[in-house]
Amino acid sequence: MEADVIVIGGGMAGAIAALRASSLGANVILIRKGHGSSAMSSGTIDIAGPTAFLPLDSWDSLPSIPDRLGEMLRTHALHPYSIVAGGRTGLGQVCYRLRQACDFLLDKVPGLQLDGSTAQNLALPTILGTVKFTAFAPSSLAGGNLREMRDAHVLVVGVRGLMFFQPHVCKQSLERYSSLHAPSSIGRVEVVEADMPRLASAAPATPFEAARSFDDPLTVEKFAQSLANSLPSDATHIAVPPILGLNRHAETYEIISRELRPKIFELISPTFSVPGHRLQVELEAALQRNSVRVVTTDVVDAKRDGRIVRNLVLEDMKSKRTATAKSFIIATGKFSTGGLVANDFPKEPIFKLPLFVGGKRVDNGFVQDLLSWNVDGRQLFLSCGLHIDDSLRPLDTFGEPAYENLFAAGAVIGEYDYVTDKCGMGVAALTGYLVGENAATLAAR
Repeated sequence: MEADVIVIGGGMAGAIAALRASSLGANVILIRKGHGSSAMSSGTIDIAGPTAFLPLDSWDSLPSIPDRLGEMLRTHALHPYSIVAGGRTGLGQVCYRLRQACDFLLDKVPGLQLDGSTAQNLALPTILGTVKFTAFAPSSLAGGNLREMRDAHVLVVGVRGLMFFQPHVCKQSLERYSSLHAPSSIGRVEVVEADMPRLASAAPATPFEAARSFDDPLTVEKFAQSLANSLPSDATHIAVPPILGLNRHAETYEIISRELRPKIFELISPTFSVPGHRLQVELEAALQRNSVRVVTTDVVDAKRDGRIVRNLVLEDMKSKRTATAKSFIIATGKFSTGGLVANDFPKEPIFKLPLFVGGKRVDNGFVQDLLSWNVDGRQLFLSCGLHIDDSLRPLDTFGEPAYENLFAAGAVIGEYDYVTDKCGMGVAALTGYLVGENAATLAAR
């Protein structure tokens, strides 16, 4: 197979890279082994969350996203944001490019129905009653933004027969959290129990099974009617676990919002969440609409000619074949998605590129050296990855571009910790957008 641009990786970074290259007229093929880590995410877009929001801190004390970006540029010179910014004085540049990338995402993937901005973080409740700060979230999640509530009366809905959600735990944590920050966003939290018609007499259901049942409009209407009968008249918000539809979420959310008077929102759940699945589905729909060919197979090697990548070697259960392009993008992620592998030593398996942490090469050392028993601190293996130049090309051990026509996007890039920096999807969207642009421009020469 042959294309102008080949993207390796099926997550947010790979999808945005493919969409951006396609929007510039390139013929694009996206090759993946399976879904990227985006499908395992919470379904939100983190750009730069606060490092800490302590008890008794006021909502007004939360730093803006540009403030957090400026802090990253000052303290992490090798962070992907710093590379895009061109150094610690380039805050305006990275903010501008982030706005471009997010506007592109909103335009090309409208089915996500994202609310938010690149200026301020939303504060969204989770199923545990804690709060996640994020820049963009689907409207069904963004409706729970605590920064926009004042003394709200929130009903937490427990669904009988649903696994992995304890509404009373959520209630207690949410009450305590709200009481510690002024002005008070929540005045009262109550729990109500509701039946889901298709699950009432069945064995306990997973969130995915429950969400699939909500794809049926009749089920949604019955659920809304049963819930409406138990609502206090002064309730302002309804919090439900993220089960409002799997593949027909927009229709489901519209129906239930119309049927219930208080504002209804979904709680954020940990990884392997229903909103993460919805995100992946919408990315794939966008790829199809924009004529990006998606090939599911394994890339096992790359053929090079000096500093030029010529083609990829693909292998599946049936045979080996090659894929040729003018530009290549590696967006394979880290260890969880196979972008990096570690038996004893961490390795990048396709192009055999060197890996770095803290400016030091680590692919010649044991992976155990990147692990820490301190769960509150940074885990070095989460920062393990490629070094890049200002065109986002991976660097070799001498600090030179390893290949002239190879670009990197997303988590395979090193020197940032998406957990503590709270920037995983932001880096994916930004670097994906930029490398798609760079790869298409190079291919057009």
